[in-house]
Parts: sequence; C-alpha cells; structure tokens
Amino acid sequence: MYIMRKLLTITFIIFLSLNYNVATGQTDIDLLEGFTKIRGMVLEKDSNGLSYSLQSFLKDKRQIVALIKKVDSNNEYAIVDTIVIDELKEYEFVLFGVCQNNGKNDSRIIAVLKGDPRNTEIYYFDKVLKAWKANVETNKIEALDSMTNIKCNNMGHGL
Repeated sequence: MYIMRKLLTITFIIFLSLNYNVATGQTDIDLLEGFTKIRGMVLEKDSNGLSYSLQSFLKDKRQIVALIKKVDSNNEYAIVDTIVIDELKEYEFVLFGVCQNNGKNDSRIIAVLKGDPRNTEIYYFDKVLKAWKANVETNKIEALDSMTNIKCNNMGHGL
C-alpha cells in the first residue's frame, strides 16, 4: 500500500527555481505526468563528489518521492530511484530533510508520520508509520527496519 518502487531513466534539467523540464526522447515520463512538485531538499554529495536531492510530487492522493542525482556540469539530473506513497489517511503525511535518527539530524530520511501537521505546539513528530533512507552510494531509497528512534522536526513549531 505505501510503496511501489520503479527505477527511472528520466533525465531532466532543474533550474534555480527548482522547476523542471523533461528532456526529450526519454521513457517512463508517464509516471510523473499530471503531478505537481511540492517540495525538494538538497542532500550531501556522494564519495565521487556528485550532488543529490530528494523531490516530492503529488497528484490526488498519490505522492512520489524521487532520489535525484546530478549527472553532469550542465545541470542535467536523473531520477535514480522513487517511492510511491498511496492512500495516506487523515492525519498521515510525508516529511523528509528534517528528520533525526538516534538524535542525529539525517536529511536522507523520508518518513510517513501520523499527527496533525498544523499543530504548532509540538517540537517533533515521532509517530512514524514507515521510513526510508536515501542511500547516495547505491542510488537506492532503502526501507528502514527500525523506526523506534526516528523523529522529524515540526517546521511550524511556534508559528
């Protein structure tokens, strides 16, 4: 229900505004057709110095989180892995880039959380239903076995 994985070979250009244009002649573009980009987060570089980011796209009740790799100096990027999150229930939502594992910040963690994202009274969301970690060395988004020590910052706290 939460995850369907598909390796994509879409190459596209990300501009400074983080909008994207799909390069011509690519396949599998139908996966993102009709989706709206809702957020993105730049990750650290891999051991070869290549840049990565996480981007999320939404259409109806389907959310796609993509691990994106910069493939050259011409600002060309490739989606190297995705997770598809379907049918989130009321008070379930996805966060990435603001989570911690064992008290250490880890921008590579993607979490499906339960709670009210509009609640400005709490510091962290810690009711984790499912979690993954973007592995920039293997170009994979990997499911985490344990979610016990994962929590995500509430960016709206105190507003």
